[in-house]
Amino acid sequence: MKMLGATMSRISHFPLPAEVLDYLDEVGILSISELPIWGKSELVDARSKVAADWLERLIDTQFNHPSIIGWSVGNEIGRYDRNPGAREYVRTAITRAKALDPSRFAVYATNTAGNQQDDPIAFADLITMNAYGDLAAAVEKTRALHPGKPIFLTEYGGGGELDSEDPNQAKDTGDAFLNQLRGKPYVIGGSRWTLNDYRSDWAGWPFSPPTGPSQNRSWGILTSDRRPKRSYFSYRAAHAPVAKMALQRRGADWSITLAPAASTICPLMRCGDTGSCGACWTRRATRSTPA
Repeated sequence: MKMLGATMSRISHFPLPAEVLDYLDEVGILSISELPIWGKSELVDARSKVAADWLERLIDTQFNHPSIIGWSVGNEIGRYDRNPGAREYVRTAITRAKALDPSRFAVYATNTAGNQQDDPIAFADLITMNAYGDLAAAVEKTRALHPGKPIFLTEYGGGGELDSEDPNQAKDTGDAFLNQLRGKPYVIGGSRWTLNDYRSDWAGWPFSPPTGPSQNRSWGILTSDRRPKRSYFSYRAAHAPVAKMALQRRGADWSITLAPAASTICPLMRCGDTGSCGACWTRRATRSTPA
């Protein structure tokens, strides 16, 4: 992930062991810690003592980890036909999280904010949303219904056929997704589903392809044994901090010029890659050598 240029990972939908958080602290990878409440659940209820206890214990045990940047009170729980009490649950849970830890943001991961004007995301500090397929349409619909808050994609991907498990046959590229998000200053980042292929017995739904005979869900940009696919290299290129480096010598002086990739330093290209927004830079360092 560090070689990829990644700075954040949404690692799981449940609290992580202390050893994992210690490692994230050490290597500088940020994460949002999340309660294990997903989809239809009896815990999506403002009166649930279990959910309240889980949240308090989560924040109490992970508070001192600098890698944790925010708390999520659930994942994809906003459908009112499945969880009638979702709005009040999210409101009270986020209020409780902010009271326990005012220094971090509190959210829930939504997959319904683009279709519900009264979505519980109204109570979150920012919009953390899951989207697959047409990402541009998804974020634009969500923005139209919920203006004024930045959007972070807590999950995104193709949503169609799984990519090949063979690195030489994989067709997915990062640019197919990143290009849909560039030029939208309200989109502040995203977490790709997933870094690597993973074992699963998930049978698949009508909108989710079935798991193959290998039992691997091949959404990843790495194989299950961490071999890079083509998409890995496109993501690495998109996040490379330097577009070119020039070294010149004039007499006894050396000049080093670093020119950043504007679409990397400013991935959303607010200025259209012109540099007019001031986010792009060039640094020159001159060192004299002995005559």
